Amino acid sequence: MASALVPHARLIAEQLKQLQVHAVELSQGLESKLSIGVVADIDKGRVMMAIKVIAKRHPLFDIEMLSAPQDDVLALLHSGRVAFALMKNQSEYQPDLRLQGSPAT
Repeated sequence: MASALVPHARLIAEQLKQLQVHAVELSQGLESKLSIGVVADIDKGRVMMAIKVIAKRHPLFDIEMLSAPQDDVLALLHSGRVAFALMKNQSEYQPDLRLQGSPAT
């Protein structure tokens, strides 16, 4: 049963790495606020731990976390309301959906 969660954990870990890169960019003066959309059924404990680490390293910017159902988080991302989103089933999204500034794959 735990092995079924491994792909999700790997995806979340990769997204958290991308979040940290984005946080570094933010701390260099590119933006003063980071808004993150998190799907409601993702474990927010790990996300909050990562946010605490980032906030401790970069205390000058504001981190906002919005939790909503997956479709709503995707809409927030498309509208630009959130800069980053932690979602599941990434293979179901449009192939050109990625973080601004991230390399095309």
